[in-house]
Amino acid sequence: MPPSRSIPLRILAVLLGVFLLLAACAGEDEPAGSDTPADTEGGEPGALSVSAVDNSFEPASLSAPSGSEVTVEVTNDGSNPHTFTIDDLADTSTIAAGETASASFTMPDESVTFYCTIHGEDAMSGTIEPS
Repeated sequence: MPPSRSIPLRILAVLLGVFLLLAACAGEDEPAGSDTPADTEGGEPGALSVSAVDNSFEPASLSAPSGSEVTVEVTNDGSNPHTFTIDDLADTSTIAAGETASASFTMPDESVTFYCTIHGEDAMSGTIEPS
């Protein structure tokens, strides 16, 4: 008795269905035309996260909508103490290794520089651009 061709065709049909399902689901993370900055956490506008490592911030470049209330959560993932400071807008106290602190401010219409007061602006800084 010759082998049935319907079994391989059924397998092919199932694989094609799985492929189409996966292709349809790809890219559903953010709706087309979304204005939400990629830097925001949890979908909340103005909520940013920064990691302070031994001599840098990661990421060092962020964005937030002009005029919005911004809260930056800073986690010290390095071994040295750090601060997060934006002159005249925001400042954390010293953040020990493994600790987290937050700084809130209203985002101006121009970019702002944040830096660690312990290491200095030339050694450890970043920017937040208005969006």
